[in-house]
Amino acid sequence: MPNAMQAYRVIVSGGGTGGHVFPAISIAQAFQRLEPSAQIHFVGAMGKIEMTQVPLAGFPITGLWISGFQRSSLWANWKLPLQLILATTKSLILLLQKRPHLVVGVGGYASGPLLWMAQMLGLRTVIQEQNAIPGKTNLQLSRRAQRIYVAFDGMSRFFEEKKIRCLGNPVRSLITKLMQESTEAKARWGLNTKLRVILVLGGSLGARAINEAVEKVLRSGERQYAWIWQCGKSYDIPQDLIQSMPNQLLVRSFVQEMDRAYAAADLIISRAGAGTMSELAVVGKPCILVPSPYVAENHQHHNALHWVQRSAAWMSSDKDLAEELPDMLQRWSAMHQDDPQEYESGALQQWGEALKAMALPDAADQIAKDMLQMLQEGGNP
Repeated sequence: MPNAMQAYRVIVSGGGTGGHVFPAISIAQAFQRLEPSAQIHFVGAMGKIEMTQVPLAGFPITGLWISGFQRSSLWANWKLPLQLILATTKSLILLLQKRPHLVVGVGGYASGPLLWMAQMLGLRTVIQEQNAIPGKTNLQLSRRAQRIYVAFDGMSRFFEEKKIRCLGNPVRSLITKLMQESTEAKARWGLNTKLRVILVLGGSLGARAINEAVEKVLRSGERQYAWIWQCGKSYDIPQDLIQSMPNQLLVRSFVQEMDRAYAAADLIISRAGAGTMSELAVVGKPCILVPSPYVAENHQHHNALHWVQRSAAWMSSDKDLAEELPDMLQRWSAMHQDDPQEYESGALQQWGEALKAMALPDAADQIAKDMLQMLQEGGNP
């Protein structure tokens, strides 16, 4: 514990996707609200979303040359041993320079090397595990971590029970401050305010299966909804569709103003990353979840299944979405048309209530409080 004249030094590591980055930023912001003098430094993967989003949030960041293990092609991993050597070496230098009181890992490419090196140095570390099924890296790192913050019950089958704090997944503060009125939000996006809006989220990297299913629906002549479509940076934005759907179709490679997007939405089609799902629970609007099949331990499927079993969402898959989406939209539309009061008293409200029952909007604050208490109590890591 630093003396009264010192500030806590904290390093937050992880990223690769928005689902890791934004919870990390939320934790850092919450900790700094509690300790305004705290010196918080981020570590991420070079070329990934954290290298732009963390500075926008006002925090310094160091990038490591590191990438994930490619399961689809073993030959693609030829550079991984070199990356690990360089990443751990750079982590060692950074840790010796910063001398942090606490190192926080939220998952992602950069989290493993930095936390491993921090633990080798005997530094205090904590892990924020977002998913229902943890990855192998966090399982290994948990053995020497002082705390494991989780969002799902029953995680003692993976982690040492005395270390677990089930406090939920951090949500961006701007999401918890929702919501502006839906009609106003639609107007601010330039959309037809008389139409229901479908928000499409394929994650910060985009999701080809979701993009192709949405484009297929739109090219089939669907015109009864307005759309906010986050397609990712690698998808060719269909300019002809945009031109043919004035005030009905807004396409972005990345949506920065997520509070406005959530406020405008009536239905959300999304991947099932734990960070995104935590935001969706706070928002409390009907969802169609499309778990990514390309993530470790198939954790997005388990995340989504947790909701489906509680009647909180519908679920499809990459291979079935193009075929199932038109029927899902028709079923959703019928909920409104068959009974004008359905939204207030029927299935749609049940969806919203089930989601909000799982929402933990103050998770970042609770995690930050626990971290601070642990530091104040002092003692050996």
